[in-house]
Amino acid sequence: MPKYKHKPTVIDAEQYFHGAECMGVETDDEGNYPHIVTVYGQKKYITKGDWIVRETDGIHFYRVSPAVFEATYEALETGEQDD
Repeated sequence: MPKYKHKPTVIDAEQYFHGAECMGVETDDEGNYPHIVTVYGQKKYITKGDWIVRETDGIHFYRVSPAVFEATYEALETGEQDD
């Protein structure tokens, strides 16, 4: 069976901390219950330390736990960028 590997993708991501502005994060009218809305229209609540990742479509977001983010992603070296 042929083998394939995942192509590297450069992503935009920010780590969420309560009270700080973060891309894609919404709250209720009182500023409580931070969440993102997924590509499927689902509201996903986030907690302090979660990473917010912009989908490759540039519009939608998803959340990633700190442990999964650390195991899956690495920071780009200065000067590296998406082609």
